[in-house]
Amino acid sequence: MDLLATSIAPTACGRRALTIVNKLLQVSACVPNRSRTEYGVFENEIESRVTPPAASANAGSQFETRVGAFYTLSILADSEPRGLVGARIQSVALQQRIAGHPLDDIVIHATNADGSEATLEIQAKRTMTFTASDAEFVDVVGQVWKAAQNPAFETGRYETAVAVSRTTTRIEQAVQEVLNWARQLPDATTFASNIRRKGFASEAMRSFVAVFADNLARHGAPNDEQTLWRLLRRFQVLVFDFDAVGSDYAHRARERCRFVLAADQAHRAGDLWSHLIVDAEESAKAGGARTRPRSSGSYLRKRAFGSGMPLICVT
Repeated sequence: MDLLATSIAPTACGRRALTIVNKLLQVSACVPNRSRTEYGVFENEIESRVTPPAASANAGSQFETRVGAFYTLSILADSEPRGLVGARIQSVALQQRIAGHPLDDIVIHATNADGSEATLEIQAKRTMTFTASDAEFVDVVGQVWKAAQNPAFETGRYETAVAVSRTTTRIEQAVQEVLNWARQLPDATTFASNIRRKGFASEAMRSFVAVFADNLARHGAPNDEQTLWRLLRRFQVLVFDFDAVGSDYAHRARERCRFVLAADQAHRAGDLWSHLIVDAEESAKAGGARTRPRSSGSYLRKRAFGSGMPLICVT
């Protein structure tokens, strides 16, 4: 402070400058634990402005596009779409509410072995608890009920599903078990009787069925035994662990990309997977779809995977 005082001439202008300097020094001295960065911003101010990546980006839509990309890859690989066992995938459409699909995030159209049509509607939610306090599960149950009003739900193969990015004990030990029972048991009466039987079904299983029934009632839908059994036996919970470190499904996707590429392009499997994700994102923005002819060899050639060589076995 003495050096500052002697270096400024004792003029009115100098005294005003000295007063300003003293005030600035006093303010900075009174601020606890605040160190400046090289850009002149206090570090704790930077920390307070930082938001988690999941909050700053739309993590839900990122998950949705990866699930959509995974199904598009099923077209390229000419493989069975997950959730429609034994079927051959024909198209993948995203954001299909305008087309009348209540679970509209991802809609899969496929063909069964006998040539009949199969449909799978998926709502992508990243995380769900499937409990009474889960507002998103309330919405999903309402969407399942609306989907069940499609005539094909009764006359054909019409499935509904929710895709999540991580599983839980409740999902594995209660939800999936209930859904399996609904498919394996021959009728609603047997299903309801087994669910009620203590020591046979768990309390967590009964809780899930009760929450599903309550959520139906919230939407003004019937929740009798027959309705519950009919909806639960067409409902699936599909876990895609794309958010996990060392993701199993991301690994599967890259390996499948390696399979559809020509041998001299196999090292670009990661590039193809990235292309499919971007393509799904663009498709979702427009409520678009990818069909078999558009998504086969021409898709790969357009993106220079093999310079026009035949790359996959899909025709």
